[in-house]
Amino acid sequence: MNGLLYAALIFLLPPLQAMVMGAAHMVGGGPDLCLVAVCLVGLFSGEVRGILLGLAIGMVQDSLSAGDQWLNLATKGVAGLLAGLVGRHLAGATPSAMIGPIAGLSLASCLVFVGASGAGKPFLDMLSAIRIAAPELVLDTVLGVGAYWFLSGRRRPATGFDAR
Repeated sequence: MNGLLYAALIFLLPPLQAMVMGAAHMVGGGPDLCLVAVCLVGLFSGEVRGILLGLAIGMVQDSLSAGDQWLNLATKGVAGLLAGLVGRHLAGATPSAMIGPIAGLSLASCLVFVGASGAGKPFLDMLSAIRIAAPELVLDTVLGVGAYWFLSGRRRPATGFDAR
């Protein structure tokens, strides 16, 4: 079942992301669904699965996009690795404890893309790119923490009085 879920994430999420970003581009930005999925897999399944899924999703995203090649592969792979490390060291963390890690990974990804797209451009263009990336940061964090809250409640084993 896990293999089927990972294959669905790898091959269905990047085209869905392209459709969401196409529709959300009119509003100013949308969530990075692929980054959120990679972070959640890293948090719940560990750094090895997080980095492998991040590399696979990033490769598919890069093959579908006309932007800088290898940028999605690198950012999603690193995000999966870091999320896996956070998940290992924050076992049993609450959703509010995930705000920082998810927001930090989203911010780092946004800054990499803004830096790559703004290389050699004036400072004002960088400010406008950051203004576009800010909604993505907020939406990634809200979506990621909400999904973490939902999934952590389903994965938590029954203990104590709940075991009956």
